Amino acid sequence: MEYITMRNGTKVAMLGLGCYKSEEQEGVEAVKSAIEIGYRHIDTANFYENEKYVGRGIRESGIDREKLFVVSKIWPTSFKTPEVAIEYSMRALNIDYVDMYLLHWPSQNEYARNHAFETLLKYKEKGYFKEVGVSNFKKEHLEKLKETFGFYPMMNQIEISPWLQKKEDYAFCQENDIVMTACVPFAKGNILNDPKLVEIAEKHGKNVGQVILRWNIQRGNCVIPKSSKPHRIADNFNVFDFELDADDMAVIGTMENGNSYCSDSSVFTGDFWNIEDHLLNRE
Repeated sequence: MEYITMRNGTKVAMLGLGCYKSEEQEGVEAVKSAIEIGYRHIDTANFYENEKYVGRGIRESGIDREKLFVVSKIWPTSFKTPEVAIEYSMRALNIDYVDMYLLHWPSQNEYARNHAFETLLKYKEKGYFKEVGVSNFKKEHLEKLKETFGFYPMMNQIEISPWLQKKEDYAFCQENDIVMTACVPFAKGNILNDPKLVEIAEKHGKNVGQVILRWNIQRGNCVIPKSSKPHRIADNFNVFDFELDADDMAVIGTMENGNSYCSDSSVFTGDFWNIEDHLLNRE
């Protein structure tokens, strides 16, 4: 495993398990399998509706809690009453603390966004979280957050792939010591047959997914490929025995085409989902 150090001194495993759409026992087994293989960074969210399965997988793995970096997130429709989502996360995960709790999207309501972030900071003071951060924030969102709170968040989780490199956001986060975590690194599978990446993969005796993960790590990003299949989880972990050379990195650097598989955070509201309808009535 390779690690990156956040500006507060905390080391974060650069390769993590994304748990989007991992459900029930399959999700439990995916987390246990990942931890057994060597993953130490696990990512979930209210919206994924699987925090309780992720938490159970962590507990059943038998690993010492302090060896893991666990991330969860609050959905924008909870920003006006963030305590509800936070308390739900802690009950569902049923672990002593969360290492990083994120605003899942910036939302279009800046007042609600600031209220939610302020509440996250209060829960950090109570020991619920080790640190707080954001997800899907653009440069302008990060700047507004700093204007209000006087500092940038520790982490920004954002869609990154060779097709969508977001070079301005990447440079901004690098300059301001904001750890970037790349989600949707495989462009929902659409990039895995790209001929340039296939050629690089063949050169190293790897597959395209492994090349993309290695590219992220060498750029200094954390990266969280999602999978619930043990063989794929193991495959994704097999990226620490090779390096991309300067020519490989240069070729990938030319592959930007703007293809995005997530919503635009400048307009996204997330109003189609809320925690009360989808989670609290299941308790």
